[in-house]
Amino acid sequence: MYLPIALAIIIASTNPGRSAVPNDGVDDGPALRAAITRACATDHLLKISAGVFEISQEPGKLGGLNITGCSGLSIVGEGRNATKLRMIPRPMSRGEDYYLINIDGNSSDIEVTMLTLDGRRAEFESTNSTAEQVHLIRTYQAKRVDIHDADLINSIGAGIKAIDLNDISVNNVRFRGHGRGGFEAHSNVTDVRLVGNSFYDIADQHIAQEGGGGNSRWSIVANNHGPHGTGSRLVYDLGSGATNLALIGNTIIDGGVQGYSLDRFAFIGNIFDQSEADGGTPLYFKGGNHQGAILGNVIRSESIVNEAYALRVASLDDARDPNSLAIVGNVAMHAANTGFHLVSGLGRLTVDANVISATQDNLSSGIAVSNLLNKDQRSVVISDNSITNEDTGVVVSIGACTTCTQDAIAIGGNAVFSSKLNARGFYNETHNHFGIPYPSMCRGDGNVMDVLGTTWAKTGTVNPQPNEVEGCTLYGEAVP
Repeated sequence: MYLPIALAIIIASTNPGRSAVPNDGVDDGPALRAAITRACATDHLLKISAGVFEISQEPGKLGGLNITGCSGLSIVGEGRNATKLRMIPRPMSRGEDYYLINIDGNSSDIEVTMLTLDGRRAEFESTNSTAEQVHLIRTYQAKRVDIHDADLINSIGAGIKAIDLNDISVNNVRFRGHGRGGFEAHSNVTDVRLVGNSFYDIADQHIAQEGGGGNSRWSIVANNHGPHGTGSRLVYDLGSGATNLALIGNTIIDGGVQGYSLDRFAFIGNIFDQSEADGGTPLYFKGGNHQGAILGNVIRSESIVNEAYALRVASLDDARDPNSLAIVGNVAMHAANTGFHLVSGLGRLTVDANVISATQDNLSSGIAVSNLLNKDQRSVVISDNSITNEDTGVVVSIGACTTCTQDAIAIGGNAVFSSKLNARGFYNETHNHFGIPYPSMCRGDGNVMDVLGTTWAKTGTVNPQPNEVEGCTLYGEAVP
């Protein structure tokens, strides 16, 4: 709460001359709008009693309750299970906007707490509305907004839509049943704290940084994300050049995270549990993600669809390559393809002390470093990882590029165990550009391989060389 306790309290249900009567099904919007105007000009506190209040859209305005140019206002109910504000549905076409609470006009120090906001999604959909911009709370050109201890439920759009906003805190809010998303930030949304919230039955992204850029200084901490509603499994859509982002201690069930062109970010201690066979990659970084740490996460992917991994870092078609990344101390379980898939133009990358295992008998590898776009790759360290039950422990492939530079790639201290037939500990698809002729995944690096198959340490089209196994501790069947 940003504001001191006000001496005077406006009780919406007992406001003389402009009463808002709960539970009578009559539009309470005009009375509450008048109460907001007075509170902004006087004591800055609107206390709303228990009951259900119906809110129509104010004629000529975007919101039902419009807070414009207000410096200091607390809207406080008697509890999320006691006070409920509901939208009044009407047929709407694409391009029309309607927000239950609209905060704009350089408003500041706004608090919303101890109530439920209900978008009445089913009733809107029954009118055959095609509008998308129908949200419970929308902020535009505002600062210092605090939303806490509330329920935001059942909008055909998002729970919160933020545009050009500085300093917002969303804490202990339950997002339920939204047709578009939970918390959406469009552009220039800075100093964001999303802490201790829960998200369930949401058809699109739970937390999204959309186009426009300028999103910076975000802390996303200790949120719980239940299974999606019908629609995307993308829980977090983060990026468009976002900077200074921390994702710490969140739990994501049957959904995934996409990071696009992030700069200065940390994903620490999260649980990503994708249990569905047709799900996607739980943790996917694409574009030029820079200066990032992915530490101590638990990542599970039971998806068996094509191109599904536990973790993927890829530049793909982006001009900026991923670099200065640390992937350390994670536990990953995956059903198909690859545990960690690291693709194209990698630089200054460390993959260390991770535990990676395949959970099904599909063709799979623990860690794959691939160069799909024929780019230089430098300063890659893959060390001290434990890799089990894979067809291949570590794969390095530089592609068909004859001019690319692959320098300072160190692979050592890894422990690889597999009981699969013809499993391979390490696989190097080409033998050039590493700075030494015919290099080996095991050359003096102290790797330990316990492989019960017969074809590990294969070198692709080049015949195995003696230094293929130099410096390795070997268990299992004979070395070719």
